[in-house]
Formats: sequence, structure tokens, C-alpha cells
Amino acid sequence: MMLKPVGAALRTLGRVIDGAGSAMQGADAFTEKLVRSTRVVRFGGKELDSGIQSFVAPTATVVGDVTMMARSSVWYGAIVRGDQGAVTIGEGSSVHDCATVSGRSGAPVVVGRDVCISAGAFVEGATLDEGCMIGMGARVLPGAHVGKDAFVDGGAVVPAGAKVEAGSLWTGNPAKPLRKLTEDEMAVLRSEAAVQAELSQVHAEQVLISENVEAFEQQDHEYEWKVAHYHDPAQPLPGFTADVQEYMKLSEPAANSGLFRAQEYLDEEAQLDREAAEAEADAAEDAYYAALGSLGRVGVAVQELAATRGERADMAAEITQMLAEEDPRAHAYLVDLAARAAAAQSEEDQLALQSEVAALDPFRDSATFELEDEVAALRMHAKAVLAAPVETAPAMLDGKRAVTGGDEDVDAAMAAAQAEVARAHKEMADERRSA
Repeated sequence: MMLKPVGAALRTLGRVIDGAGSAMQGADAFTEKLVRSTRVVRFGGKELDSGIQSFVAPTATVVGDVTMMARSSVWYGAIVRGDQGAVTIGEGSSVHDCATVSGRSGAPVVVGRDVCISAGAFVEGATLDEGCMIGMGARVLPGAHVGKDAFVDGGAVVPAGAKVEAGSLWTGNPAKPLRKLTEDEMAVLRSEAAVQAELSQVHAEQVLISENVEAFEQQDHEYEWKVAHYHDPAQPLPGFTADVQEYMKLSEPAANSGLFRAQEYLDEEAQLDREAAEAEADAAEDAYYAALGSLGRVGVAVQELAATRGERADMAAEITQMLAEEDPRAHAYLVDLAARAAAAQSEEDQLALQSEVAALDPFRDSATFELEDEVAALRMHAKAVLAAPVETAPAMLDGKRAVTGGDEDVDAAMAAAQAEVARAHKEMADERRSA
């Protein structure tokens, strides 16, 4: 009994050492995670109702309203979904490797006794009578009914609502009847179901033997605790001994300090502050790139206006309306830009507008005459842009600020994006001159 706590402490210490080594390796570190296989998933208040000697393989998944009769089996990698409609698997029936059985709303799956759904097959919202077999990779679509002792050939696709006659062989895509099965062939189908039922019992015994029952129950307990406390199931349980905590403090490199300097990492308040700072940085980055995208959309709209003839005011209004639907902020900036273009009188104002239009896209190699044309187009279409009927047009602010609906952070991000685009455009222009 004394060895158990010692063993637990050694395993915990090993995880800490592994974490410290991974931190030192940084981006080059490789972390291998073993994720617990979930066999049964409760959904909508319902979960698997299994009969005597039924078998669900460790890597299979059974979800929701599923009923398995005695000696039925769901094999490795198979998926049985009762989240949308009920699924019933009859006595002695089997769902083979990587097959999928899925109920649908109003179309449950009913599988009779001694049925084989072969590897890779797909059955959705269908009825399979006793003794039939669905071949490898075959598909049985919603509403289909496969009769007693029938065989759907591998790769065949039974259309929705089709009726496969008892004792018949269907093949092709879409599947059609080929011939009747002989008595010997139907007996083979039944014998295959019996073989799978016997084999499932052998596998069930081996799974139990290979698993340490006590360790497995402990794993289940830990998994449930982690889920209930919003803890990553792939990570070890929190809570270390005092020695391990001290080791962690001495092993973790502290921010803005030398390696192995002691730092308390278990302070909840400090952790909350770090998380808040990260969230704020993420929000600022998202706002920046959103503003950058808005500037790009304004640039595209200006180019489209420049390509529109003067008499086509309806086209200018359509461009403005589409921009308003896609990005209200970009629309408000375009309206502001058009108003200032219409009011510009001096050459200085014209040059300032050209620089502003050029800065909308730093990767565009704009000639001076193109910028002059675009500013002229803004002046020419200003009336249509300002008069375009937009259902939720935001109010326009003064100056060169884009409308942000009162969100100063987003408005600042738009200004930062403009400055960044202007800087990139200037660098590209300097490179062209030096070349």
C-alpha cells in the first residue's frame, strides 16, 4: 500500500520534468497525447441500452438513443448515431469495422436479428430485416427496406425508399435486383452472423483481460472530474505535492528574468491578470485586422467607381449599397471620402486625397494619373454615393475618421491601419525609386 502514493508522486514528477524539457525546447518540442476513447456518448438525455453479452469495441462510438440486443456487436472504428433518430440493433447482429449507422428524425434504423453490416458500409434511416447482409462500402439511404435474407452487394447504393425483396441480390449504383439467392447462399449469410456473434465474445473477454479494471475505473473518475471542472481531459490532474510545486517554481523560466529564477505560478490573481492581458491583446489585434480589411474594401470600391461612366449614377449607387451591406464601417468611410472629394478646391486638397486613396492598398502600384482619375471619379459620383438609399447607414463623422459607432478602440484601430498601410506604401515607393 505504501508504494501507491510513492508511485503517484513519481509519475507526477515525471510529467513536471517532461513539461520543463518541452518549455526549454520551445517550438521544437514534440508532445504526444493519449486521448481517452469515448465509447458511449449520452445525447438528449438518452444513451446506449445494451443487452446481455453485447460488445462495443474500445474505438467504436455509440451516441444517443441506441438499443443493442443480446450478442450484438459494434466493432472497431464503427459509429452508431442515435442523436437524430433511434437505432435498434437486433440479437446477434453486427456493425463491422468503420461502418456507420445513423437514425434520422422520423426515420429510425431498425436492424433485425442475425444481420451483418459489413466494414465501411453506411446505413441511414433504413430497415434491415433478419438474416440480411450489407456488403462492404455499400450505402442504404433513408426510407429503404432490405428484406429477409437479402444481400446488398459491396459498393452498391440502395436509393431512398427502395424495397429490396427478401432473398434477393441487389447490386450497382443505383442498386437494382440481379437475381434470387439460393438456399445455400442464404445459409452462408446466417452463418456469417453467427461467426461474428461468437467472435465478439472472444474480443470482449480479451478487452477485459488486457485492461486493469481498477486503473480503468480511476481513469473514468478522473475524466468525469476534468469534464465537470472544465479541465482539458488530455492534461494531468491539477494539484501537486509541496515538493513538486517547489520544483516547478525553480524550473520554469520567469518572464523578463533569467532561467530557473523562482517565481510563483500558482497565484490565481496573477493568472487572471495574464489571461485578461492576453484577451485584450487578442481583441486589439482582431480590431486592427478588421480595420485593415475595411480600408481594403474602400479601395476596391473607389477603383470600381473610377471604372464607371459618369452617366451611370445607378451603378455608383449599387456599388455603394453593396459596400454598405458588406461592411458598414467601410461604407461610412467611402461616404466621408466622397464628400471631401466633392468639397476639395485647392491643389493641396487634391494631392492629399490622392495620397489617402493610394494608402488604401500598399501592394498596388498606382500611377499618378490613376490616382487623379480615382479622385475625379469620387467627385463625379459623390452625389450618387451620398444619395444612395442604405437601410442602416451609420452617421458620418467629421474629418478623415471612419464611422465606428462610438467604439473608440475600433476607431483607433482604423487609424492605426491607415498609418500602417501608408507606411508600407511609402516603403514600396522608396524601393521603386532606388531601383
